Amino acid sequence: MNHTDKTISNSTSLAYGIGGLGEGIGYNFFFGFFLFFLTNTAGVSPAWAGTISMIAVFWDAISDPLIGYMSDNSKNPRGRRRPFIFKGAIVLGATIFLLFSNWNISPALKVVYYILINIVYWMALTSCVIPHTSLGAELTDDFNKRTSIRAFQTFFMNIGAGVALSGTLVIVGFFSRFFDASGAWAAAGALFGLVVFCAYFICFLCTRGKEPENINLHPKDAQQPEKQPNFFSTYKKVLGNKPLRYILAIDFAINFILGIAVSVRVYLHTYTFGFSDVTSSMLLMVYSVVIVVGVLLSNLAAQHLGKKATMVIGTLVYASGFLVAYIFPASQISIGLGLVLEGLGNCTFWTLLYSFAYDASIIEMYKHGNGNEGVIVSMVGLIMKIGNAIGMWLCGLGLSYIGFQAELSVQSEFTQSGLRFMYCIVSAAILIVGALIFSKYPLTEKKYNEIKEIVENPDSSGDTIDFRHLL
Repeated sequence: MNHTDKTISNSTSLAYGIGGLGEGIGYNFFFGFFLFFLTNTAGVSPAWAGTISMIAVFWDAISDPLIGYMSDNSKNPRGRRRPFIFKGAIVLGATIFLLFSNWNISPALKVVYYILINIVYWMALTSCVIPHTSLGAELTDDFNKRTSIRAFQTFFMNIGAGVALSGTLVIVGFFSRFFDASGAWAAAGALFGLVVFCAYFICFLCTRGKEPENINLHPKDAQQPEKQPNFFSTYKKVLGNKPLRYILAIDFAINFILGIAVSVRVYLHTYTFGFSDVTSSMLLMVYSVVIVVGVLLSNLAAQHLGKKATMVIGTLVYASGFLVAYIFPASQISIGLGLVLEGLGNCTFWTLLYSFAYDASIIEMYKHGNGNEGVIVSMVGLIMKIGNAIGMWLCGLGLSYIGFQAELSVQSEFTQSGLRFMYCIVSAAILIVGALIFSKYPLTEKKYNEIKEIVENPDSSGDTIDFRHLL
């Protein structure tokens, strides 16, 4: 890949990182409140709301490899990444507003409307996120600066997540002074849409001239094989990577419970715990601060305990947060403590996930001579979205089963206990199983370094080492 020769300035790194606000808000505004908006404001039944959310996130899973392929093969003279970010940001800003707008149409048309808007929304978000992530690796070829630029992005992404999770109900409450419930949600959508557009536009504007020249505008190297690997056979081949299968297992487990827990949380706080919007927002602010600060703690733990042990411990800490919310009487202190533990587990997962994915590429280098990093990363994203989609779908079905009725300000005892069971017990159980599975992850640091040595020095005596248990 053709990278720039110079290292990137801190101001450009900052501008690039600001784009992460769009990703953090885009994902968390949807996962945290879209289901709640559908059932409580748009009047969509819980079962249909869950189905709409599942279709939406499944489409997101499909759009990831599509946009990745289109971006990689773009022949735009202005670059392969930035044009996608600019165009995607315009559509994304508009569709966030449309996604949280309640129109006076029939129930059947509402279902069709929200499915179609979700398709456009997720395509637009992916058109920003995938090229933005790829652009980070192309702005500099300096090893430390690459790490730094991703740190800027992760920092702003977590801020965006915190604003979306802890600020949404407060913002909707503010706009409810001027509009009815539907208008307040639409106004919140318009505000977040504007912020997301501005974040990606700043990134687009301030990285002008920094993106490498589009390599697709030049003739291919004559020695390069003309026939490219088949798309499907490549993915099938990568699934033979044993460490990757463990990564995909923990990836699915955590994103499955995120699809359930993040969606159920607002119902639980409102109808079971009886928290006001302000109280719920303050508790989620604590959670948001933890996931920002916890990135540093996760890195320190990984350095001292190893990445595998840190991931297992972090996942169990994550599970303990849900158990605290179930075992102890509901209060701001107990729920706040649970959210602190959840935040620590959450940030551990996101801090280490792609590091494990990069490690797994060494197996591909050893077996096939090609790391397939892009395929591995997109597969992690695919499983992530599938876990989210199934979780949100089951959440909608669960709300229907426990008899949730949006028109009731006080839900039945069965409904309240059902919300608590879905949020606490189901989430904790899946996380514990995920931690047990990942405890068998086979690629240790020692084995990784041994394989790396063979890959870099194929004629060395180390090629006699038996790696069959890894392959």
